Amino acid sequence: MTTPVIFLRLLCHNQEIFIMKLSTLKLVTLSKLLLSLFIVAFTNFSCDKECEEKKCSDGYIKIYAPVCGCNNVTYGNSSEAECKGITTYTQGKCKEDEDGSECEAKMCNDAVIEIYDPVCGCDSVTYSNYAEAECHGITSYTKGECKKDEGDKEEPNCQEKTCTESYITIYDPVCGCNNVTYSNSSEAECHNIKEYTKGACEEE
Repeated sequence: MTTPVIFLRLLCHNQEIFIMKLSTLKLVTLSKLLLSLFIVAFTNFSCDKECEEKKCSDGYIKIYAPVCGCNNVTYGNSSEAECKGITTYTQGKCKEDEDGSECEAKMCNDAVIEIYDPVCGCDSVTYSNYAEAECHGITSYTKGECKKDEGDKEEPNCQEKTCTESYITIYDPVCGCNNVTYSNSSEAECHNIKEYTKGACEEE
């Protein structure tokens, strides 16, 4: 006969941080129960403290790359969030801070990250990265450049141009349609090479 058991689980911001298995047929002493309750109370207190904002006494980066803190507050970037004691956050604005006119671009008055990792905004405009899109008030977007309509199709542009933006420096080579190897797709697109295949070009 299988002995039934009870599992005690604790979650902090959707992450499992404590689990205890209790047998229903074994005698659990009062001290063990009190210890379990103490752990629950201490963990919940620590969990709440992690999302309690404090005064930021240090300087932080002023680049606009919004994050949503576990306290449901939008911060300009992760540096600002951590300076204010918020160490758990997700990329992008909190949903409550997104207005209904999220597809109406506005002027961006803040500095943004200069990494080329394009996104296509809901206004059908390509932005160099998500931070630039959100700085312009566009909070709904998809990864990659906007695609042209079928009627606007053009031949692949294999004319390399000077890259004036920064790009991700991870080595994941691609072979451009101009038969030049780029360190990754971000570098290729920054050089105006939109057509490429994964892997380095084969030497002739």
